[in-house]
Amino acid sequence: MPSFTHISEQFKQYVLADADTSMGLGHDAHLGQLGDPSLAHMQKCTEQAKTLINALQSVKSSSFDETLDLDLMTRYLQHENFFSELQLQGSAQRCRQPNGVDGISAGIFQLFVNDERSSELRLNDILSRLLQAPNYLIKENDVISEPIERWRDIELEQGEGLPDLFATILDWAKQEQYSQLERLQTAIEQCNLALSGYLTQLKNKKTLTHFDIGLDKVNELLAIRQIPYTPAQLTEMARDFMGRTQNLLNELTIKLCDKYQLPKNTSEPELHEYLNEKFAAKIENGDLSSVLDYYSEQVASINTFVTDKKLFSVPAQQNMKIMQTPGFLEPVIPAGAMWPPLALREGKKTSLVYLTLKADQLAEHTALGIPVMMIHEGIPGHHLQFATAAQHPSFIRRIFSANEHAEGWT
Repeated sequence: MPSFTHISEQFKQYVLADADTSMGLGHDAHLGQLGDPSLAHMQKCTEQAKTLINALQSVKSSSFDETLDLDLMTRYLQHENFFSELQLQGSAQRCRQPNGVDGISAGIFQLFVNDERSSELRLNDILSRLLQAPNYLIKENDVISEPIERWRDIELEQGEGLPDLFATILDWAKQEQYSQLERLQTAIEQCNLALSGYLTQLKNKKTLTHFDIGLDKVNELLAIRQIPYTPAQLTEMARDFMGRTQNLLNELTIKLCDKYQLPKNTSEPELHEYLNEKFAAKIENGDLSSVLDYYSEQVASINTFVTDKKLFSVPAQQNMKIMQTPGFLEPVIPAGAMWPPLALREGKKTSLVYLTLKADQLAEHTALGIPVMMIHEGIPGHHLQFATAAQHPSFIRRIFSANEHAEGWT
């Protein structure tokens, strides 16, 4: 029977053996290495996870903390295996959900914007990843058969913006007088060529527009996530919530129309548009990026309020960076999103807040909405939650992601 210490180390080694996961957690073992998108690799990981689950269930804990960690490790692996083995219309979900663009870009982007090492070291790892990208995309194309149309379209849109990221990295390398500049430029050209071929092949694949996983699989996922309700009960909860929300909106519409002396028959969409225009964030000298300054000012104001009122403790080693969403991420970030601190990186726990700024979408950024977004994404929202969790001594509790809890927190 394995000890708690031994099985915890085995679990850690399993998690960090995956290049993508390791990179996303801020570990330094695979900085210059792309993951393996093949089905064979996924199946190998699934079998390893099953072996680990069996071992975890044989461990006897001696404390509450150990019991909790064992349960979280088990659920982490069960959640991974659920989606690895999930079937959509007779094929693995993995075959329906293209991920080549994110597979080659996520680590490169992290090395570019969220790495405190020297430019030379970061560019070396970026170059290494770019050199692996063409073969990676060939493997990804072999995996994907009849993708879900919506997922396919997102992949295509993200892929079209990727050359802009590479061009920006090349400009940065020139400014830094990178020692392997010519090799980097060639690697980018080859990667762009491979990317174009991958996107063309993906565009020509037959797609599916609808899918379902079945009631049994829904119940299985709910059990893994410890949600003690049936799909029917959750549906009823949603209906009840939407009903109460609509009643609240109706009441507020009447009050706000009276407050701003609008016609009584003003509809909710019309009121929404009026408020967006009235409280629009100011654009300085026609520069959309000036909206970022307003966000930063609101963050400072919120943090001062929290500190002055002594509402709760905030970790000293935390920070939040606000930046404009890069083009290739705009398809999946229509307004704004927060990337939590890298759980395993030492030092200050830094979150990245991306804001999508477009002339036709400025209604998303108003003096009413910005403070609420920063409270939700920053403090006391997601950033505080993850910056706190990332300092926990338990490995599994630092890395465990439970979206149900995350949104509940905020």
